[in-house]
Amino acid sequence: MHATTSILTGRALRKPRHPYLRDLVSRLGEAPLVYVMARLCDFGSPMEAAALRWLAEHFPHASIRPARDCWRDTEHWLSEWPAFAPTVQLGVVVTASHIGPGVARELCDLSRLGKLLLWLRWEKERIEPYARFRVEPHILTSPTHYGYLTAHPPVGERFMPILSIEGSIAPW
Repeated sequence: MHATTSILTGRALRKPRHPYLRDLVSRLGEAPLVYVMARLCDFGSPMEAAALRWLAEHFPHASIRPARDCWRDTEHWLSEWPAFAPTVQLGVVVTASHIGPGVARELCDLSRLGKLLLWLRWEKERIEPYARFRVEPHILTSPTHYGYLTAHPPVGERFMPILSIEGSIAPW
């Protein structure tokens, strides 16, 4: 990591070594709102905790807002999400691969708004960032397995997923 200084705090910031993460940091600006999506069953998990630590290390200047801290319940999320989504600069989905219907909706909405999206994949007890991924529908066997993400070669626009799931999202 290479250091620069934050205009807001005067603290040294670390710059990621990966070219696509450096690109993301430069595209986000000084104090972005980073929204962290996860399935309800993953709230408070070691995976989510590792992802929040990873984000704090790589984006120390960001306002990081995990979904679990934003919404009281589904009704609150449904009423407030449409106004909140446009304020997000970066949406981060945290999962090994599966997503629930709420995360699917958030990914599609943020993508339609042209927001940058990043997948932090939980793999072998560590976080792996993916700048390009595909969102696929899943045969509904469980509400927590509504869809899944697959890594996609970083060809084309980074931080914009390929949404194969969009037409299959249940109306709210």
